[in-house]
Amino acid sequence: MSYVPFYRATNEQRIGILANDIERVAEDVDAMINSGDITLCKLLKVQAMMRDLQTKVQHASKHA
Repeated sequence: MSYVPFYRATNEQRIGILANDIERVAEDVDAMINSGDITLCKLLKVQAMMRDLQTKVQHASKHA
């Protein structure tokens, strides 16, 4: 499957992209918690990923 930018994707493709992004955030948070290695840098990365998800969800809900 070729790369489809989120903002040009169909609603079905957007759902798939969001599901993958949520899974990636969950994996990163689980790895961070399980390792016990919680740093400011890692927390900021998770915050940025969550902000990106929020932006994508808002865009998807406007165009659903």
